[in-house]
Amino acid sequence: MNIVDVRPTSEGGLTVTVDVDMDTHGGQGGHDIQLSPWWLLSQVGLDSKGRKQPPLQLRLPRRYKPEHWDGESLSRRIRRVDYASFMQEASSPSSPDNVPFWDVVGNLMRLGIVVLTGVPRDEDSVARIANRVANVRETFYGHTFDVRAKPNAENIAYTSGYLGLHQDLLYLDPPPFIQILHCMDNSCAGGESLFSDADRVGRLLAALQDDYPAPVQCLASVPIPYGYRRDGNWYHQRRKLLNLALRDAKLYENVYWSPPFQAEMTIPAPDMAEWIPAARVFEDAVNSPGAVYQTRMEPGDCVLFNNLRVLHGRRAFDAEGGSRWLRGTYISREDFLSTAMHAPETHAAPVDNPHTWWDPDESNRELLESPLCLELKGRLLKCQNPS
Repeated sequence: MNIVDVRPTSEGGLTVTVDVDMDTHGGQGGHDIQLSPWWLLSQVGLDSKGRKQPPLQLRLPRRYKPEHWDGESLSRRIRRVDYASFMQEASSPSSPDNVPFWDVVGNLMRLGIVVLTGVPRDEDSVARIANRVANVRETFYGHTFDVRAKPNAENIAYTSGYLGLHQDLLYLDPPPFIQILHCMDNSCAGGESLFSDADRVGRLLAALQDDYPAPVQCLASVPIPYGYRRDGNWYHQRRKLLNLALRDAKLYENVYWSPPFQAEMTIPAPDMAEWIPAARVFEDAVNSPGAVYQTRMEPGDCVLFNNLRVLHGRRAFDAEGGSRWLRGTYISREDFLSTAMHAPETHAAPVDNPHTWWDPDESNRELLESPLCLELKGRLLKCQNPS
């Protein structure tokens, strides 16, 4: 194959004429290849605005427009998908006919949370659901795990007490990406499940860092220890509450927040004196009554959510008055995104046309015009100027 000619197109792309030995009569056959400007930019790692981008898989969320939510809006938008329809295999993994399956994947990308209904009361159901999406991410808790109150619990989740909003297993590297919880029994009084969109707050904090540099940069620079040391297991990691991109400190990645599982603090006192009030700004925002979606899981319900976006918790419950039993498992980031890469264009923007993808700047503009922004500005101002 030889390149014969290269011509610019009116759209900013290129037409490449190649000489290909494919003429059935033995002659040389000319062939034109159209290269879009978006494809050309992607080959050198740039987006449509000429900005350096990470590999395609890490940019996958941009094929889906994330939808930020508070408790009231999620109650209207959360998708409930029938288990049997979700489990039904299609002719091919990326078939657009596989609507319930891609509804689940798409809602995990957009809202970070989705619910399956009518799940059989079977201890293997949660693993079947995970394997329908991708491989199970096994941890020291096993292939799957049980969440129910027990004496001398090694984890606060295995008690009947209140469990504050958090992310799971931040002492592992990397933490699980998708968490799945299947309700087997729930006859106790109390025990309502709590969820909050941490990205809604974290992304806004990152967007406000030029206006309130001291508290925001503190959250993005002070590493908080998380640990687990029990029954022959010893895990430890340090994570900054506000995780910004290494390639550009203006770009938001995610938050890390799990107060119930913080390890012993060895951070210098001056750093903690700045971090605590800044962290309270975040904590108050994600825990505000309007921000939290509260629901009671019933037997047969199974919630799937993005552990690195959606904080989860639980109200206290009366363990003596019934039974509350959830079965759980995890999926890794790379395995879930590998599946999501195959989403048909009926459920996500075309993979080969970044021009149609969601722009994070658009999300920032929407958040900066939201009532939450005014609330955060007031809290950050008090934090930055306590006197």
